[in-house]
Amino acid sequence: MFKPFFSVVIPTFNRRILLERAINSVIKQTLKDFELIIIDDGSTDDTSLFLDRLKSKYKGFPFFVIQQKNKGVSAARNAGIIKARGDWVAFLDSDDEWNRKKLEVQKNFILGNPEFYWVHGNEKWIRNGKFLNQKNIHLREGGDIFIRSLGLCLVSPSTVVVKKEVLKKFGGFDETLVVCEDYDLWLKISNRFPVGFCREELVIKY
Repeated sequence: MFKPFFSVVIPTFNRRILLERAINSVIKQTLKDFELIIIDDGSTDDTSLFLDRLKSKYKGFPFFVIQQKNKGVSAARNAGIIKARGDWVAFLDSDDEWNRKKLEVQKNFILGNPEFYWVHGNEKWIRNGKFLNQKNIHLREGGDIFIRSLGLCLVSPSTVVVKKEVLKKFGGFDETLVVCEDYDLWLKISNRFPVGFCREELVIKY
């Protein structure tokens, strides 16, 4: 049975047009050692039809769709984590886009730095079609980031890859939280484990 290095998890809700851009950025990755898991969290637009067509287009590709009633992004991500066959889970929000070498860069980092159980990186911010400069307070870094993270969230879900065993250890994302569910999990993990860091801009965040 095919066991990918990465399991890519994309939760989505009523973002059919943006979702296509996100998926394309995964399909076009220079590293192909991954499976793609999309969780449709009860969309009421034409997301379901779009995903059915996509599955037909990419027959033979490790591409899975989970349909569920709307339960929120935490439940959607957790469903993807349960389905994941890879040892590493990579998250991508459906309104973001990956650099073509995102997974390649992070796999190389992981192989060269096996002491890290999770890895993140830089991102490029675009607002209204224009590049947005990030303030110093938002600068990303690696290592022990727990204390600095208490002031604000320093990890973006779309840049993160995490060992599946770590996600299971902390119970995944808290489904009772309406917002900041990712921040909550990153705090729990960073309190126990230093984070690896790739300086490349791995994600375009709109």
